[in-house]
Amino acid sequence: MLPRSFRYVALFAVLIPAPAACRNIAPPSAESVLRISALTSGQWRLTNAFAGEELSGAANGFGLLGRYREVDDFRTGRFAWRADYGAWPLAEGLDRRGRWRMDASRRVHFLNSNQATAVAVTEAYIASRGYARLGNRNATSIGSSYESDQRCDLIAVTPSKGVTAVLSIGRRDRLLHRIDVHLSTRIETIRYGNYRSVRGAKLPFSVSVDDGDAPATAHITISSYRFLARVDAAAFEPPPQSLDDARINNGATARVPLTISRGTGFPIVFAAINGYPAMPFIVDTGGHDILTPSAARYLRLKVTGRGVSFGSGPGSTPTALTSVQNVSIGNAAMLSQPFTVLDLDLGKASDARGQLVPIAGILGLEFFERFKVTLNFPKREVGLALQADADSGDKWIPLTFTSDEPLVDARLNGRLGSFAIDTGNNVGLIVYHRWLLATSTSAPGLNWQPGEMGGSSVGGAVMFRHARADSFVLGAMRLNGVPLLVANAHAGSMSSTSEAGSLGVPPLLPFCVTFDYRAGTMAIRR
Repeated sequence: MLPRSFRYVALFAVLIPAPAACRNIAPPSAESVLRISALTSGQWRLTNAFAGEELSGAANGFGLLGRYREVDDFRTGRFAWRADYGAWPLAEGLDRRGRWRMDASRRVHFLNSNQATAVAVTEAYIASRGYARLGNRNATSIGSSYESDQRCDLIAVTPSKGVTAVLSIGRRDRLLHRIDVHLSTRIETIRYGNYRSVRGAKLPFSVSVDDGDAPATAHITISSYRFLARVDAAAFEPPPQSLDDARINNGATARVPLTISRGTGFPIVFAAINGYPAMPFIVDTGGHDILTPSAARYLRLKVTGRGVSFGSGPGSTPTALTSVQNVSIGNAAMLSQPFTVLDLDLGKASDARGQLVPIAGILGLEFFERFKVTLNFPKREVGLALQADADSGDKWIPLTFTSDEPLVDARLNGRLGSFAIDTGNNVGLIVYHRWLLATSTSAPGLNWQPGEMGGSSVGGAVMFRHARADSFVLGAMRLNGVPLLVANAHAGSMSSTSEAGSLGVPPLLPFCVTFDYRAGTMAIRR
């Protein structure tokens, strides 16, 4: 219900036409649009009367139906949600320690890069319904568009130290219908609909979240809201993690051969699925645990769900889901693991007899979350341990995450940047063109080389320009006169402005590299 003064102004405008000289009236300010929406919807009163909310319902993602639960703190913006698809549970949240994510294998890692921290600030603004507060001074009106069969005012909000979110608020019903959160490589879109009255406020019972990544894309049907006078801090912490789904038999460590595929340059280990003969897998810090469709058929696995996966390129690749009981890598094993079935030809690798056989898949995030993994490239060996050796003497380099790929700080020609460590990158050092443009005033000078080359990945083709840098320094690794590729991508992970590039396998071949995801560190040594 509008306050009386607003109702009077609206009625007056209908009855008395404006003089011709006054018809080009400036649009309402962003602050006034948000204020009217907050008062009309009644959400301002709810966020002031209660400490938080708990909502429950159903989630539809991956082509599967699951239970959904979310808790939001109106005071601090902390939040946690869980979508339980049976064998594929997902959860994310923001607690006192920071932003976290639980993947379908029930392991948790923190999203703690500079970009992820900025995104979390805006997520907290949305979870606390900051747009329903009075006095949104960081808001700007940027025009209008059609959404939900009506014209909507577009309001850009950039919380302090956060990223920009564009809100679409209906001119007819004064309700929030859409939020576009501007990430470094894409836009996450949240749509709200099916508004109903709850405690005198109009609240959405239909929410769709689409950020171009199948695990985070879902339609949520809310069945109930419960408002809380007090919010327990424990509600925002990650679910308990099971640590008994990985083991090493007959010793504290495992060592298995590492080969570099002659055809593709990928690092390869052989793993046995459910007792079948061992097959080649790419060891990929930039991926998830993945099987090709042909490997899934050979293993007689039940495949369910559907989705798409986005990667380095601008497009997408179809995906499905499956589960395996046992993944054996030498005398190490992972138990009851989800795998994504990705429709992608990964090439071939040589088996023990020297024959070329199709690469069956990828061992990625879920593998690295369970073991401390040492890729000893000079010795062509992979070492696995269940916990770090405190007396190893390594100089550990901090790892951070924006999503599921590890990032490190490194210097390119003296310029500090955040580089992905991607052992699924078989071409070498890649620098992102948009990062170069964003840092143009202090960008490192590159020696451009003639010619271009094309590459392919999940998401399609990417074009590269050849260049050379005077130096690249990561921890104890210093590369001089290093060749590199500049990715001229306008979509996908290589279009990032917050990340500088990706360090792949070729420059790492002279080194021994250890990843300890649980500790959030890596080490590199000769």
